[in-house]
Amino acid sequence: MEIYLWAAMFYIVVFIGIISIVGMVVNRSAQGTHERIDQLQQQVRKLEEELKKKS
Repeated sequence: MEIYLWAAMFYIVVFIGIISIVGMVVNRSAQGTHERIDQLQQQVRKLEEELKKKS
């Protein structure tokens, strides 16, 4: 009976570890997309300013 308890605890720990790793990966990719969006917004602002100066 104790073997089953140890196995269950082991699987729970592994499961939590996998979830935390997946969460970290998702957070990193989300931060990357936010940074890309910020860069694109800055490029759009620069282009708008250049257009205003030309017109």
